[in-house]
Amino acid sequence: MNSYEEVVRLARGQRADYACDKIPMRGGQADVFKAVHKPSGVTVALKRLRVPRRQRVERMAREIEVGRLLGDHPDAMPILDADPGNTWFVMPYAEQTAEGLSDTLRTDAALHELLVAVCSVLAIAHAKGWVHRDIKPSNILLLDGRWVVADWGIARGPRGGTPDPQLTRVGMSIGSQGFAAPELSDDAHSAGPQADIYSLGQVIGWWLTGRPPRANRAHIPERGPWRTVVRAATREDPGKRPSGTNEFLALVERETSLIPKPASLHLSSLRRELNHGSLDAAEALVSLADAHIDDAKLYCDFLVDLDEEKLLPALLADTQRAIEVVRAMAVLTGAERPPTTAEIDTTVLWLFTVARRAAQVRQMPLFEECLDSMLSLDAQWNARFAQQRILRWLRTVAGDTASSAADMLQNHPESAIHFVDLMTDTQTDRRIRSALSDTIAAGTVNVLSPLASSGDGKRSGTQAVTRVARREGAAPHPGEQLPEEVVTQLVTTLYRQADAIHWHLLDARDRSKYIDSWLRDPSVGGILRNYLPAAQARTWLKDVPLHYLAPAQEGFGPFSRYVVRGYRGAEEVVEAAFGSGWCVLPGSVTNKPMRCYASSGESTAFVVWGRPRDLRNLVWFALNEGAKAPYEAPSPVVVLTADHAEPVRYNDRVSQHKLAERSGIQLVHLRRKMAPRCPPLP
Repeated sequence: MNSYEEVVRLARGQRADYACDKIPMRGGQADVFKAVHKPSGVTVALKRLRVPRRQRVERMAREIEVGRLLGDHPDAMPILDADPGNTWFVMPYAEQTAEGLSDTLRTDAALHELLVAVCSVLAIAHAKGWVHRDIKPSNILLLDGRWVVADWGIARGPRGGTPDPQLTRVGMSIGSQGFAAPELSDDAHSAGPQADIYSLGQVIGWWLTGRPPRANRAHIPERGPWRTVVRAATREDPGKRPSGTNEFLALVERETSLIPKPASLHLSSLRRELNHGSLDAAEALVSLADAHIDDAKLYCDFLVDLDEEKLLPALLADTQRAIEVVRAMAVLTGAERPPTTAEIDTTVLWLFTVARRAAQVRQMPLFEECLDSMLSLDAQWNARFAQQRILRWLRTVAGDTASSAADMLQNHPESAIHFVDLMTDTQTDRRIRSALSDTIAAGTVNVLSPLASSGDGKRSGTQAVTRVARREGAAPHPGEQLPEEVVTQLVTTLYRQADAIHWHLLDARDRSKYIDSWLRDPSVGGILRNYLPAAQARTWLKDVPLHYLAPAQEGFGPFSRYVVRGYRGAEEVVEAAFGSGWCVLPGSVTNKPMRCYASSGESTAFVVWGRPRDLRNLVWFALNEGAKAPYEAPSPVVVLTADHAEPVRYNDRVSQHKLAERSGIQLVHLRRKMAPRCPPLP
């Protein structure tokens, strides 16, 4: 016989049998005291009502009833002794509650153990018609090394029983704020086992984050496989939650087995199943993405390459989950490395497909999240190919879709500028036309122009980042706040260091590392922090000085006078493309990509140049220009440039010439060497 069995054997409902501490351990409508059972000397806990009002007595009677009903279960808090008048009862003394557990002990394994224990008790209670309705950390206690469920005071009994009118009145809210299911706020008596499942989801969110949940707001962890568990358990509609503890634990087992990063073999298998039309594979992939919202490789190298049409049923089945996936897709794009043009277009078009379908089925929150992410990426990376499809679609939308699109365009003026052709298109919804017109007229788009004037009337490169009139309340663009002398100092420092590390020869990964080091450098990042938040400082470095470095090395652009060394520029390229008798047409040189017109005095020709990695884009520009030129004009020429110190493989040259030949484009290779700019900057 254990000590608690001795208390039960000697129990007689006499308060005088217990010596209580003067100060309670916990309080509320009833106080819980550490006490000693005098006849046996066993330490116990005694729970006593502060004021024995009828309603509170009835609740304690319910707690005693359920405690005795479940008392044989090892994970239920047993009732050892009780007042016949239901004003106090005795239970084992528990070392602590889940609420008091230290952060170091809150492991995934411990959480799993807690959930199994609580669910084992709830499964029996639910089968007998009881719903706890107040599952929370302080009601889950650690007793002799095991978790037990306590405090059934506001439990709902079996259907048809005599209910407490104060707990069953429609509109009466019960339960603990944040952990209570939404249905407990309006019709608590109708709440079923799914109300306890909701509370378990909130307990998981609290366990993983250490923060208490908000009322009627799912406490979903930011990352990891528990996200899927919590999202499913805390859906607002009880019918969409796991129906009971068995289904809930099966979900826990399935999802937490994916804590390691998903294996490529598993992903490949899901891809094959998806391509064969498996809806289960689509659901598994979307759940996987939702559970790993910080996995850039999963999103940017795998998910975005899947057929989004086949993923749509799973995405549309859970709007909130889809919103999280869409938001992660936008955040992770470019997070680990600068994306290629093709990757940006693919990502934007992936979001575009989901957005259109969401609009068709009237899931407007998902539609707006997709559109917000699309335009944000377009503003940041200039998704040229995708812009054409978006423009054609914007011309056709109407109703609420057009209203939302107009609002999003105003929120993303740097993207809106790409669709200004719609301002005068009478087929386009007037709200979209008005939004574009207002955005442009209000000067929300920041201009980077080499023609900004200084106070003395001269053109000043440092004023390339100009501040234009902006509607009140619009977010400032990174760099607007930088004084001219600060821009001069930063660009000078950056260009000298960029020259020393041969920036033009670095790949995207190494460039990203140097940007990070500059942000930590007091002479760059330290200065920027006086004007910009960290994220905007990085954007300014990439979009302003480093963006204009290549044109500056070619001899033009707003910062050309700050480079330490540079190429001969367009003259060198024209000579390589057409010969020494040709010269650059004044005012024709432009960038993105670098291109110009050249003249021999008798005819005019077009040349475009850049690095080998940009060949496809260069060929596309040349083909477009060739289609516009007169038949007798010389064919456009593509010049692939390489630094004199840069190795060029023979096989690469062969494949490049094959591509150009099949495209009907003349291709020239040019190796160049930078020379010091004269006069040098002080």
